[in-house]
Amino acid sequence: MASKVGIVKDISGGAATAVDSSGNKRALNIGDVVYLGEVIKTDSPSAKVVIALNNGKEVALVGEDTLSLDQSAVFNEGFGGEAVADVSAIQQALLNGMQIQDLEETAAGGGSVASSDGVSLSQVSFLQGGHISNVNAMYGNLDNAVNNINPYQFTSGVGGSRPDLTTTSAPIVT
Repeated sequence: MASKVGIVKDISGGAATAVDSSGNKRALNIGDVVYLGEVIKTDSPSAKVVIALNNGKEVALVGEDTLSLDQSAVFNEGFGGEAVADVSAIQQALLNGMQIQDLEETAAGGGSVASSDGVSLSQVSFLQGGHISNVNAMYGNLDNAVNNINPYQFTSGVGGSRPDLTTTSAPIVT
């Protein structure tokens, strides 16, 4: 029998299924046990499944997602520890006087030329975020902003919304 690796903690917005290595499917419910070797699938774009693993961590599947409960996913195996060791070794080599040019080149990229397609941030619009902003509203510098201040807008003492600045009556004490 496959070993237990976690429990379904939450399901919302849709359904989830577990498929074992023999291809047997079962619908998942909150509290169901999930086993090593199973593949967890969600069925809709709004589905969310949270699995509490035995190691205390939680895994969330959002949308039409798939998770294979193999050794790397369950026991956090992979390149994580080795990557940290490699970074530490590189840092130590640089501290010991090795030149950065002497280090091994990265394996990323092939012989192709980089793309010249750029991104123009002046055309960015934010669809969500809670704030409305027009970043194109003013292209002036601070000198323009200071020179455009009306010196009479600060003479009232009660704020800029009072249009009558000529009232000179004394305050009435009641």
